[in-house]
Amino acid sequence: MIQTIRLILTRVATMRAKSSEGKVTNTTPMSLLEVKLSLPTKIIFGDAAIAQKYDAAELAQLSKIRLGEGTLGTLYKVVLNCGSIITMRKIRDGLVSTADLEFWIKFFGGLSDEWLLPMQFSLWYGGEAFVIHEYLCLGSLEELLHGENKFL
Repeated sequence: MIQTIRLILTRVATMRAKSSEGKVTNTTPMSLLEVKLSLPTKIIFGDAAIAQKYDAAELAQLSKIRLGEGTLGTLYKVVLNCGSIITMRKIRDGLVSTADLEFWIKFFGGLSDEWLLPMQFSLWYGGEAFVIHEYLCLGSLEELLHGENKFL
């Protein structure tokens, strides 16, 4: 996969204030360094209109709260800039081949049942696969069934 990286740099100038003794007392930046990355995005499953509501670069850069680790990868709670909350699973690298991963995501994304949480969409961003679900505020199913205290 070819990754396109576009960097936009602005010049950083500094203004130095000198004390009466000729020593530099502080350095103040006149402009900020700006770097923007543009990585390829590909929708694996889901409606493109829903996926367009989310910016893949924003999803990748927002702070995430780790909810758990599973066989497929790590599950995160993400609070978007607009205030809504989603659940994002970052699929573990090397789990299966790219073609197999896309097949299984499309298969499980197409399942519909009242007991299953529907997948909103799934995408590739910068060589990593992500699955996006709505966030359920009641906690994990394991905690609801077995309680928070586990006996070893």
